[in-house]
Amino acid sequence: MSPREQVRIWIEQSPINRLIMGLVLVFLVQTAFDFVGWVTGWPAERGMLNFFGLHTGGLLPLYQPWTLLTYGVLHYGLLHLVFNALTLYFTASLLETLWPTRRILRLFVLGILAGALGAWLAGIWRPAVVVGASAGVYAVFTAAAVRMPDFRVRLFFVLELKLWIVLAVLLGMDLVGLFSTDTTARAAHLAGAAVGWFLANRPHLLDWSWPRWTAKRFRTKTAAPKSPLSVVRPKEPSLDQLLDKISAKGIDSLTANERKILDRSSQKK
Repeated sequence: MSPREQVRIWIEQSPINRLIMGLVLVFLVQTAFDFVGWVTGWPAERGMLNFFGLHTGGLLPLYQPWTLLTYGVLHYGLLHLVFNALTLYFTASLLETLWPTRRILRLFVLGILAGALGAWLAGIWRPAVVVGASAGVYAVFTAAAVRMPDFRVRLFFVLELKLWIVLAVLLGMDLVGLFSTDTTARAAHLAGAAVGWFLANRPHLLDWSWPRWTAKRFRTKTAAPKSPLSVVRPKEPSLDQLLDKISAKGIDSLTANERKILDRSSQKK
């Protein structure tokens, strides 16, 4: 199997992999802009950062609201991208054993937004142009550490630590970094981690759906004609009714259909 085919299969395996590949592609575009600027003397990458990066310390994000998200797909240098991509891949893979992928993607996006707000507030003291997916990565990392704190990771192929200890060390470095010249980036990390901590034990908050008016708005107008006939289905018993029946007559008194209803109700809890 060719390397190209292997990459294609890897991308198709998970939306997380596609997200990481998207970050890589954006970085390649950044690199191309940087090369064009180096050859022509035109600051192409700077223009890209000015338009898509998050400018803190002022009201510019109000006039460029897209930067509250787009800053999270840009990176300063290859090491910045590699650290975020590897950390996201590892921690998201852990969370995928507990959560559906859509929760992880939504958590990542909320972490990016929270990081933007944190960096914006920190920019009052130290204005800067912030880029990077670190806030979203920290949100996923923190949620994984809260749900699986005793999971052991091996650093540099030698040192083995529990996941919560690794996170605690990184957060400690960010707290100290708030008083350095890198205040805005550290604040973004901590804000993303706060979102991950809050939602780690409240994953149901990540299960939102589109409102009904949105579905009606985008529904096609060519609907199939309704039949004059309708099927009347018997009303299913509620969970309380089933529990009353079990307490009165025992679980063996349930029909096959009632057992299915009981199983569905227990899985929702």
